[in-house]
Parts: sequence; structure tokens; C-alpha cells
Amino acid sequence: MRKILFPHHRAGLSLIEILASVFILLIGILGVLSAVTLGGFQIRRVKIADQSAACGRAALAQIRMSDWQKEENIVDSTLADIVNYTNPYIVDPLGYFNLGTGSFDGSRSTLGTLDRFTLKTIKNTILYYRSQDSNLTFDQCYRSIAFRDFYWSDEIRFNVLDQQRTEIQMRDAEVSEQGGKVPAADENFSWMFMVTPQNDNNLCEVSAIVFYLRGNPADGER
Repeated sequence: MRKILFPHHRAGLSLIEILASVFILLIGILGVLSAVTLGGFQIRRVKIADQSAACGRAALAQIRMSDWQKEENIVDSTLADIVNYTNPYIVDPLGYFNLGTGSFDGSRSTLGTLDRFTLKTIKNTILYYRSQDSNLTFDQCYRSIAFRDFYWSDEIRFNVLDQQRTEIQMRDAEVSEQGGKVPAADENFSWMFMVTPQNDNNLCEVSAIVFYLRGNPADGER
């Protein structure tokens, strides 16, 4: 009778080999996941940088269009005109508004070693609005105008409220009626600008300074 011989060991994978393969596969998956996470973080950084640059360009265009860099358009913390100013200074209307108290704070007249000023156009606009509506307070007007001009709306804003309301009332309504009726922009970006007078009184150097998620001035500048 013919004998059939069987091999002592079958061909296949041991448990250790399977575990090693799973471990290697797991490392690959984790590497892909970390790459996706890092890529998302980098995309967010690029988006912030791109929007910051766009905000800066828009700020410089607004300054040139409105001639805000001119001395006759700038006032100090008491809203008095500045005259023949030769030192570098910053124009930062937002920096004067204390979100903690909801009011204009004239004690914020400096930022580090630089004098901090605001705009005469804001002063004149406040006087106009209050002449139209005596119920509007100075702080309410200042906040609305400064936030309107020095926060950069990185999304489209539109308004569907009563057109008979004043602009100040419209702005306040946007804050209180965000629940779907009036979409508001993220406004993550704000700005101020620095003016450095040159030897020639007719020349100055202007730099726009852009903030992303600027801290509440009530908690200190950052």
C-alpha cells in the first residue's frame, strides 16, 4: 500500500506576524490622521494671514480715501485738536472703548510709549447723531461708529430692519437680533494705524496694524 506523507507544518502566518502587521498599519493610519490635522491647522493659518493682509490693504485704502492721516483729522483723548505733532503716534479709536464698562475711557491716551489718538470724524458724527436723537448717549455713539470703521467685516453684512431707524439703532439691533433675523459678520479682525511725521511737514509714514481676535482693552492691551 502506498503511503501518503503530510507535512508537519502548514504554510501561513503566525499570531506574532499578524500583530506586527496590524501595528505597522496602525502607525500608517495615525500618520495620515496627523497629516490631515496639521494640514487643517496650516490652512487656517494661511486663511488668517490672507485675511489679515486683505484687512491691512482695506485699512490703508480707507485712510487714503478719508485723509485720516492728516493732523487736522485727528483729536486727542479730550477730543481736542492736535497741532504740529512731531513724534510718532497711533490712531486707535477702538483702544479708547472699555468693553468692561461699555464706555469711552480717556485714560487710555497712551499705548506703551506712543500717544494714542482718535478721529475728528467720529467726534463730528457723534455730534450729528445726538442732534438728531437726544436719547443717544456719547458712549453708545462712539462704540457704534468706532466699531463700524475699525472692525473689518470679513463676511457680507446686510440689514432687513426698519429703514426709518438711525444707523446707531441699526447697529445695536444687529447685536440684539442675531438669532437669524440679522446675520452679523464674524469681525475677528480689527485695526489701528501708526503715523510717523517726517522732516517735511507735508509728509508722514503711515502703517496699518491688524489684530486677529484682539483682546478686550478692559483686560489690558495684547
